[in-house]
Amino acid sequence: MSKLSLKNIVKQYDDSYTAVKDFNLEIEDQEFIVLVGPSGCGKSTTLRMIAGLEQISSGELKINGKLMNKVEPKDRDIAMVFQNYALYPHMTVRQNISYGLKVRKIPKSQANAKVEEAAKILGLTDLLDKKPGELSGGQRQRVALGRVLVRDVDIFLMDEPLSNLDAKLRVVMRSEIMELHNKMKSTTIYVTHDQVEAMTMATRIIIMNKGVIQQIGTPKEVYSKPANLFVASFMGSPAMNLFNVTINQDKLIIDNVNRTVMLTLNSQQQAYFKKHNMTKVKMGIRPEHITLAKTADSDDNTITMSVLLSELYGSEVVVHSVEEDFKLIARLFSEEEFHIGQSIDLKLDIEKAHFYDLETEERIETHEAY
Repeated sequence: MSKLSLKNIVKQYDDSYTAVKDFNLEIEDQEFIVLVGPSGCGKSTTLRMIAGLEQISSGELKINGKLMNKVEPKDRDIAMVFQNYALYPHMTVRQNISYGLKVRKIPKSQANAKVEEAAKILGLTDLLDKKPGELSGGQRQRVALGRVLVRDVDIFLMDEPLSNLDAKLRVVMRSEIMELHNKMKSTTIYVTHDQVEAMTMATRIIIMNKGVIQQIGTPKEVYSKPANLFVASFMGSPAMNLFNVTINQDKLIIDNVNRTVMLTLNSQQQAYFKKHNMTKVKMGIRPEHITLAKTADSDDNTITMSVLLSELYGSEVVVHSVEEDFKLIARLFSEEEFHIGQSIDLKLDIEKAHFYDLETEERIETHEAY
């Protein structure tokens, strides 16, 4: 059992810069927690505080109920994988993996057995006598994982371990890390700026910005119900289409564009905005919730646009469209080829629209019961 508790964690540096502000999180045994956010959001600093590599300014860090604020990194029973692998170039793979065991004075026979077992799991058996310079990026990453795998710990910390790999290898290593996690039954805290890694690996995602937690939830929760405008714009590729809008009875009019763009709200949305006397909000709609329509006259929420850019991704195509100064990005599951300047009719699924308060930037739940 490995549970972590972070209560009111703050990291402030001597120049009064606060990197992490009032961080609160309870991590259950065997969870795969992913901290995600833009560069400088405080995710790596949080991980380093858990590891003991950064001092906690205030708050409490507990592992299995024991206060860890002043405990040395070597005594926290945690293993960490770094972004740059941190391998010793003059040592063989075997020596790199076993180095930590040697420092802890683990008997040689026991250490060798652990190395052999880790190498078998990670597919490194034939590479044990090679040095890091003879390995590919993916193989070096496996060696870094092997070094923590031989440790008898239940908590793994990973700080952007795949960022130095090419796109194809990242996909392979993602699945390998998840397989390893499932085999080891470990509690893992993983830091990345890559939202795809976060969405595909996490049991829960913690989205951070400017040192503050923006939302905690499962991948499905943070994607389908972004808690605020930052999460809405950060999670998703391509990014969510966002507009300032005016509400007039059952109509929604997109502001600040030369062309009049008017959409029809559903009954629940109408009732909510009428009840709360709201006339100005931010609306968002994800590109995959915009589809091709057969005719511009077929639906109130169909808009005729001109193709600005078309990006083919095999089974789908991302279309950037424009009409005067109004722009939309649609993610279309279509075999049709689109050409610059082509006129297309796009239907917006208003049922899937997201709404946010202009002042607080917090999510508005328009489906509340009446």
